[in-house]
Amino acid sequence: GSQQNRITLQGVDYHALEILIEYVYTSTVEVKGDNVKVLLIAANLLQLIDVRDGCCDYLQTQLDASNCLGIRDFSHTHGYVELVNCVDTYIEKHFNEVRQFEECLNLTHEQVISLIGNDGISVSSEEEVYECVINWIRYDPTPREQYTADLMKHNNRIELIAKISSKP
Repeated sequence: GSQQNRITLQGVDYHALEILIEYVYTSTVEVKGDNVKVLLIAANLLQLIDVRDGCCDYLQTQLDASNCLGIRDFSHTHGYVELVNCVDTYIEKHFNEVRQFEECLNLTHEQVISLIGNDGISVSSEEEVYECVINWIRYDPTPREQYTADLMKHNNRIELIAKISSKP
């Protein structure tokens, strides 16, 4: 017969696969910072739900102001809704710290709109939101200045400050 004895797994990291095969035999898996993302993708693809959930739990414990936007983007791209929601809650609580890290400066303008447009973010003053936008524009002004009006319009909090600061 024409039985195939080889299966091609598209998009599965080789090392992640090794770890998952070991998991199938031993029921233990070591999730670490340097393997969690490839492991999560592979576990999801192979429908190893326990490992997938374990990776999501691990990422939740690793959340901080410097990495949460990257974890959110990764989770959103791969459709891990619960993880996205968890990260969103973190961002809402820690907006003032999050906005000061490089990840925030490297967002696309759509991502900035989504971030500042979230009414759930807790800020001690609206100027934190304004500064977030201004710092983002200044980080790479030439391509970004065109979005200034768009960003200001997406946040009613900012319009107020923009009006005040533009008065002579």
